[in-house]
Amino acid sequence: ESAHFKAQMAQKYADIVYNGQWFTPLREALDAFANSLEKTVTGDVKLKLYKGNMINAGVTSPFTLY
Repeated sequence: ESAHFKAQMAQKYADIVYNGQWFTPLREALDAFANSLEKTVTGDVKLKLYKGNMINAGVTSPFTLY
């Protein structure tokens, strides 16, 4: 549910920025909403880079689902 709404919000946010409405209460409200959704988005990602390739070498987070 929140992922679907977040996609809609991203489009509205892009419209606001494109139309030069950065200093509006709506943009501030959308920022606050995004921050509340992303409280658990934290952690470390380890990548291996080799000759134009990038390989996921590990992910750690205190809020991981697996």
